[in-house]
Amino acid sequence: IIRHSVPVASSDKNITISTKTIITSLLILGIGWVLLQVKTIVLYVFISLILALAFDPLVVWLQKRRVPRGLGVLLTYVLIMVLFVVLGGIGFGSLADQLKELLYQLRTSSTTLSNIPTIGPFLGDSVTALLAELTPNAGSGVFKMTLGAFSSAASVVTVLVFTAYLLLDFKNVREMFLNVFSRPWRIRAEKIVDE
Repeated sequence: IIRHSVPVASSDKNITISTKTIITSLLILGIGWVLLQVKTIVLYVFISLILALAFDPLVVWLQKRRVPRGLGVLLTYVLIMVLFVVLGGIGFGSLADQLKELLYQLRTSSTTLSNIPTIGPFLGDSVTALLAELTPNAGSGVFKMTLGAFSSAASVVTVLVFTAYLLLDFKNVREMFLNVFSRPWRIRAEKIVDE
């Protein structure tokens, strides 16, 4: 083992750092750097694992009713998509109505606020300036918003593909996951996964 001594300026003590400590530190930093580079993929796999654990009981229930596992996964996806479309349609319509109402209220309140003698001109001008700032900027970020929408859609599709794979091969993925743990922790992990 090679030892490096670093002299300390204010005292006569030497700090000795072994080669093993340096290599271990560099290895930990390297693993951290790699994880930072693949953090999105690790996050997608983690989310997919959670979704697979959530959807597996429905797929198993369908299997018990003689539906093949692949078709059960497909039916589960169709059910989830229908729920998202229905709930999203309800929520989006309400959101659009409320946004339209908010803009109308802001326009009418700016004229009402400007009629207050002491603070009216300041408040009315502030609301008018805010509306003027919001209106032109609404169209300028179309490209950024479109790119964000496609990026989000690609992320959702990636997570759904990972989840489908995990659901199709859930028994092997479960065993591989449980093999990570030592014996006492494996029993606890099995109880959590089986619940």
